[in-house]
Amino acid sequence: MKNILLAVITILTVSIAFSEGLEDYRPEIHAEIALQYEYYHGEDAPDYYYTVPDNVLDVRNATIKIVGHITDIFHYNAEMGVSKCPFGLGSGMKLLEAGVLFKPVKFFKAGIQKGHILRGFELRECCLDVLTAEKPKFATAVSVCHPTGIIINFDHSFTENTGLETEFAYMNDPTGTLKDGRHDINIGTIIRTPLPGLSASFFYTRIKTDFESDETLEKGWRSGFGVDYDNYNILARSEYYLIKGFTSDFEGASSSDLEMRAFYIQGGYRIRFMGDDGFYVLPYGMYQWWDKGSNVPGDHRATYLVIGANIGLSSHVAFVRIDYDRQLSHPVNTAEEADRLIIRLQTGI
Repeated sequence: MKNILLAVITILTVSIAFSEGLEDYRPEIHAEIALQYEYYHGEDAPDYYYTVPDNVLDVRNATIKIVGHITDIFHYNAEMGVSKCPFGLGSGMKLLEAGVLFKPVKFFKAGIQKGHILRGFELRECCLDVLTAEKPKFATAVSVCHPTGIIINFDHSFTENTGLETEFAYMNDPTGTLKDGRHDINIGTIIRTPLPGLSASFFYTRIKTDFESDETLEKGWRSGFGVDYDNYNILARSEYYLIKGFTSDFEGASSSDLEMRAFYIQGGYRIRFMGDDGFYVLPYGMYQWWDKGSNVPGDHRATYLVIGANIGLSSHVAFVRIDYDRQLSHPVNTAEEADRLIIRLQTGI
């Protein structure tokens, strides 16, 4: 399906760019690049098959994005490039996002899309747009990063501050197919409250897939709820996830029955030095709690602390991220993960 999307978008972009009389519909082209240094400090744990990752200077992201529309009701987008994503994209040149959407009115759109969907706040955002350098550790247990499928979205504002967005998505399963009835079905909602900047979210996902790669299909589900506040230079967010059905590392626990619980809370404050469009510093912190086997006897909880700062060289052009990630606790009979420091330069046009 993603190849069809890419072909359609390429034809649309080239046709419009070189057609007379369609100047108003020529697509916007954006570029983004993020270079980073990753430093790890810790000890190998051979008994648990854990090796401290190598320090590395790398390209975290280098992409070109095309956004356009034909008349006012057909919209399309595509993002291509290199992304070293910890949440399933791997490395190398690839199609990261794409979509062809029908939007007959302002508050409704439907179509085929590859990209982030409405699974709460954090999982819906692009990796480079979240407050911390990376999304929470448990993000991949909830969903793949860029699923492909059909979406139907309603987004209506009732007043200047209040509104409701609801999205239904029918997508390929986590292995990327609909074979034999496999699927990833999600419905998500964001409620914008009367308090400026405060929103609440909820989502529910049903999955049918082959968790163990043994040609046996099993069912699972995910759900989550949370709140987000972004106003007066304060950024705060917290979400709680309940998960059932994923690849099991526990003896005697089947993949379809295994359950997880996860939670995070984060906050930051933007200190501006040169007005809204100038230099700023945004210190932040995040606490993560992850119970990897909540219905399995024993303690399987891990906790993490992330602290850092985003230093804005310009509000819309470039900034530096400094991000330190430390595991506070880990389950018994598992390795202690290495500390990680990320220093990233990120810019785009």
